[in-house]
Amino acid sequence: MKKLIQKVFVWLYITTYFRHIYVPAKCRLTCANMFILSHRNGAIDGFVYYYAFQKGVFLLAKQLQRNHFLKFIFPGISVYRAKDKEDAIASNGAAVRECFNVLRKQNEPLYIFPEGTSSLGPEPLPFHNGYAKMAMINVQMGGKTTLLPVAIIYDDPTCLGGSVWIVPGEEIVVSKKMNLEILQKRAFEKFKKVVLSYSSEKDQLFSHQTAVIGSLSKKI
Repeated sequence: MKKLIQKVFVWLYITTYFRHIYVPAKCRLTCANMFILSHRNGAIDGFVYYYAFQKGVFLLAKQLQRNHFLKFIFPGISVYRAKDKEDAIASNGAAVRECFNVLRKQNEPLYIFPEGTSSLGPEPLPFHNGYAKMAMINVQMGGKTTLLPVAIIYDDPTCLGGSVWIVPGEEIVVSKKMNLEILQKRAFEKFKKVVLSYSSEKDQLFSHQTAVIGSLSKKI
């Protein structure tokens, strides 16, 4: 019942907030068990991804679950970020074990935001390496890890009634032959192929404004 209520809440919120939501069919059918997601619009991103994929477990910041109501609307495995707590790594042991349990089950993916922030900057930010470490450890322990980079693209992320696209990239099968540096590089390269990058914040703002005008002027 709890999950049903959460799904209804997300459906109502997303279909009210956005005019169009575009989800490719192949986003729903994938063998990947770890999704590395772009993060551009705060908690709204999480609702869009949850709407698009229907099942899975999010790895999210502890601050999003600071009370019972927030825990209900933002379900998932919560971790302390280094900028939020000095001994973040030592405090996240139980959460990391939960992540490995999700990866081993293979029946629903683990969703991770590797940039660690929802900044609306013109380019994707460098990845933190926590996701890569978990992916490699899981493989070393005999498990399987396949990564799927996914981008979320808005015509204007600050605009109520706008459009949003979910864009999947190419899957990456993690092998024991990889090291952390290779995996990080390959994942970021695949990720950059599906996210939008701009030369400056001014160009980014202009693109958003142009996209909004274009989407309002014709059916897309």
